Amino acid sequence: DLAWKSEGHDLSTSEFVAAQSDCNTRGGHMPTVHEFAKLIMSGLPNGTNNNLWSSDQEGYHPTYPHVLVGIVSFGTNTTLWAFSDNYASGNGNVGWNWKSTTYSGPQYHRCVYYPTDPTYSGPADATCSGSACFKLTLANRTHQWFDTFDRVADTYPNAFKACMALHGRVPSERDLTEAIRAGLPNGSGKQVWSSDMEGGNPAQASNLLSGCPIWTGTGDTTFDDDQWGINTSWCGYLYDAAAKVPYRCMWTDELR
Repeated sequence: DLAWKSEGHDLSTSEFVAAQSDCNTRGGHMPTVHEFAKLIMSGLPNGTNNNLWSSDQEGYHPTYPHVLVGIVSFGTNTTLWAFSDNYASGNGNVGWNWKSTTYSGPQYHRCVYYPTDPTYSGPADATCSGSACFKLTLANRTHQWFDTFDRVADTYPNAFKACMALHGRVPSERDLTEAIRAGLPNGSGKQVWSSDMEGGNPAQASNLLSGCPIWTGTGDTTFDDDQWGINTSWCGYLYDAAAKVPYRCMWTDELR
């Protein structure tokens, strides 16, 4: 049986970051498309065919100065659910929409809740960049730890290797958004690597890229992970495999 949990009904419509924060307040996260698929195929009940926010970053839209995010919908027959790219409402639909509700309007959402490892108490402060870790607690049930300063710019593969060697990981854009909105300190105003793969502007780079959040100083709830070039962007990976970008590592007691 799938150990992840979710709501048995759609939660209210809201803008993208408000839905993320709602899930955090409940002790969970906005699901990725992959997580939605596993939940749906495991029998997630009461499908309404409403579009549901996912946390998957899809890339840049060339017409508007905002970025895109994956959306999912499903009906009541979850045994027949399958990925589909028809952007109309219907069982099995996976598509995209703008994060900005100026263009997309508010969407429904559900959250995903992971079990936790009660024996894991996080990394030692000396392990984190800056010799201190930023600890994020969600609803007194899950915890994440982050570097408090950017690590020295490096290539995407090297960033992954460095975090893995410390028993951590490169955060997703969802992870970083949650931490920034909760006060992640010492934002450098520079792009930082995330583990999200996405597309960029085809006129400039037709290859796979990484989503890269941007914040300055201490984060707060005004960070909306929405407007391209201001609080989120993309960095070249396959477009420029030698590109070096700052990054942070994270750790969690969640069994994802």
